[in-house]
Amino acid sequence: MVPLTTFFQHVGLGEFLFGTEWTAAFGDKFAWDDKSWGVLPLVVSTLMITLIALAVAVPLGLGVAIYLSEYASERVRKILKPLLEILAGIPTVVYGFLALTALTPILGTVFEFQGSTPTSHRAS
Repeated sequence: MVPLTTFFQHVGLGEFLFGTEWTAAFGDKFAWDDKSWGVLPLVVSTLMITLIALAVAVPLGLGVAIYLSEYASERVRKILKPLLEILAGIPTVVYGFLALTALTPILGTVFEFQGSTPTSHRAS
């Protein structure tokens, strides 16, 4: 409880909840005044990602569930149902790690964003 009260003695609640910049990791570790503590972009970004994930996962999941229960043949159901149960048992952290290590370099070469392997080693 002491770190929380110390934090809010230096940073106002309004600045924390509605500030639009987060620079807490920059500068002197123990200085309070030269940093920004706004958490609003983090909250809004989290909500945006959640809504995008829901917009993709809900129709896809419902579609697959309806297909498997109503339209798939017994042979297809016997193959896909255990496969989907195995995929559901893998923690999402594993999928995130695989996406970070495998998809990020691929997307970096396709869209050429900074920090991707091919553009960072390219001669100027």
